[in-house]
Amino acid sequence: MMHALIDTGTSALFFVWSTWFYHFYKPGSRSNLPIGYYQCPGSCSPIQPTDFPYLDGTKVYVFQHRGNARIGQTDAGSIKFGLVYKYEAPDNAPPFHSIGLGTQVYPGYPSLMSQLQGKAADTSFALHLRAHRCGAVTGELLLGGGDPSLYVAPLTFIPLRSQGYHVVEIGSLQVGSRHKTIGINQDAVIDSGAEGLFVPNMYFEALIKDIFDQATALAGAPIHPQWVPKARLYEFDCAFMDFFPPIEIGLGSAGQPPILVTNYARNSGGICSVAITGEATTRWTLPAFILVGTYFEFRPSQSKLGVAKLAQN
Repeated sequence: MMHALIDTGTSALFFVWSTWFYHFYKPGSRSNLPIGYYQCPGSCSPIQPTDFPYLDGTKVYVFQHRGNARIGQTDAGSIKFGLVYKYEAPDNAPPFHSIGLGTQVYPGYPSLMSQLQGKAADTSFALHLRAHRCGAVTGELLLGGGDPSLYVAPLTFIPLRSQGYHVVEIGSLQVGSRHKTIGINQDAVIDSGAEGLFVPNMYFEALIKDIFDQATALAGAPIHPQWVPKARLYEFDCAFMDFFPPIEIGLGSAGQPPILVTNYARNSGGICSVAITGEATTRWTLPAFILVGTYFEFRPSQSKLGVAKLAQN
């Protein structure tokens, strides 16, 4: 069994090759990769090598392989995918598996959804994440369609505005009980592989100010955020983790449906930060934590996205 990154920002489908991991990435290692790895049933012959670059500087080198796969409850049968034989990460992060659900075209490396045509009901898929009282976050990926029992009706549809990426329009933004900003009308890429919310600079500082002003009011004590240039984010005292207000992002030109984002403050080994970064662009990037508490049903063939509140267990 392997645990893979579900990435709506790319169509790259690859797994870490066990031979490379043990003999080249960690020579002589006998420890397992916590997420598992792919071991060829017979011999693996590296053919048609290519690389998948990421915006953070990570580069994954793979070669083409064909094998049988079962992804969640879906039997994918014999499919093509990449096996990692080289890996570069600027922050020394460990290698990972990727199940890309984007629609980009990589020659020789067809996307998972294109390979499931005729095996799954259609090319639709659904995603959601659920936060639990213990602090854990669990999720589910449904291939070939959605499940009405998982959300509170209605399922509101908005257009997907790009064939290469899952792009929607952002219409409004509101932090807690602050004034709602309307008429934003900018593109946003839904990228579940991204680690943070990327915001155009024209909205970034006002958003950060609203967040920390409300957190300070809720805490009843001043919070002094510190900008970290290398990480390009604000850090704060972890004692204030529980006081950050929700952010409502209104999708579609009219800001409907709204999604409530509450998981943007994070604690990484005792260092607390707000996972929001400004960008010199007019396009937003919506990361995996926007999925918490919301049901998303992607219908690429119909160029639309369905959004609804996640039903209670």
